[in-house]
Amino acid sequence: MTGELTADEVRKLLDLEPNATCGFVRVTFVTKQSIAAGGLAAPFADGRPLGSALYFMVTPGAPVRL
Repeated sequence: MTGELTADEVRKLLDLEPNATCGFVRVTFVTKQSIAAGGLAAPFADGRPLGSALYFMVTPGAPVRL
């Protein structure tokens, strides 16, 4: 035993969920402030939080898909 975690163990530990385009993700914070509708160009014109933070992990079996 090396004491190192596998990717699957990290995914479970951080409660990461599969994402269609970027491996595994979990949002950890979203600001209360937001950008008003019309403040950004499409496809974000409906408005959105000013900022957020997330855990993000890609693996050979769950790569980034552009």
